[in-house]
Amino acid sequence: MRKFLYKLFCFLSGWRIEGDWPENVKRSVICFAPHTSFYDGFIGKFLFWGLGIPHKCLMAGKYFNWFTTPFLKFFGFVPVGTGQKNAIRDSVEHLKGEENLNILICPEGHLRAIEDWNKGFLLIAKMAEVPIVLAYMDYPNKRGGILGTIKADSWEQIKLSIIANYKKEWAKYPEKFEFPK
Repeated sequence: MRKFLYKLFCFLSGWRIEGDWPENVKRSVICFAPHTSFYDGFIGKFLFWGLGIPHKCLMAGKYFNWFTTPFLKFFGFVPVGTGQKNAIRDSVEHLKGEENLNILICPEGHLRAIEDWNKGFLLIAKMAEVPIVLAYMDYPNKRGGILGTIKADSWEQIKLSIIANYKKEWAKYPEKFEFPK
């Protein structure tokens, strides 16, 4: 069903996938950027369905209610940071509890320009002992995919990889995307 939805989406919209999933990566944190629109999550979901990669997307628990929960869960969104738990601990538990799972995170954490990116994706990768996969969407060229894999070491190293690999003009709204400082 999801593969069919991916093919239908690509046929109707003109989007395509570029880059291959890294070999032997069964569990990871996917750094997905740029994130400047609510559409990003759904376009990204279709593209990852096309790659056939088992993954979940983290979303603040406040968006889950009786009306939205079935829809969000169908698309693979997971509520985090609810009640007494926090998003990092929830994510590490999800990753350690599955043999084949990738957690997709938009580290900017907002739909507006923000220079202070959320470093939670780095903490999750370190605590779960998994690599970080860099994934992207390029709105002007209607393409998305995988840029590569990096080891979860220092924030400075991750930041340099992000700046070297992503482009501001890829965002749906480039004025709402800033590189981490």
